[in-house]
Amino acid sequence: MPRIAWAKNIMNAYNAIKKGDKVYDTAGNLLGVSDDVYGRATATSDGSVHLTTDKWISGKVEKENDHWVIQSECKVS
Repeated sequence: MPRIAWAKNIMNAYNAIKKGDKVYDTAGNLLGVSDDVYGRATATSDGSVHLTTDKWISGKVEKENDHWVIQSECKVS
């Protein structure tokens, strides 16, 4: 049986994360749950997603099972 290498499915947090989605950091720690508040994307900004822990994330995320994991270039503030 041949091995198949699947590419990562990296997406922009602003476009991908919906209300109620859980977001984790790269170490597996829960950053929060999306509360349906967004900062709109512009020509120079990726847009932002607000989490229930009063954190904002902006950048790339990857879908894993039933949650999202931020990538190293994703900004958390």
